[in-house]
Amino acid sequence: LAYNPSTGTVTATNFSASSDETLKENIYTIVNPLEKVEQLRGVSFTWKNNGKNSIGLIAQEVEKIIPEAVKTLSNGIKAVNYGAIL
Repeated sequence: LAYNPSTGTVTATNFSASSDETLKENIYTIVNPLEKVEQLRGVSFTWKNNGKNSIGLIAQEVEKIIPEAVKTLSNGIKAVNYGAIL
């Protein structure tokens, strides 16, 4: 695991998320999941803090479609859990 504080980049060989059925309850099938994914707008952009180009989603837009995939951080900035959108 490596963290570069000047860019805010965290890298690792592999990221794994717990997904075992025994850890979950109230499990239900998502109705028309592809419709939700198709509503997401992929964007290319430049990060203000370092001028680097990137691609991704806008958290405020994702929140309207898949609110479970967005978290508001303590400073009020919104973050996307991209793994939740797979």
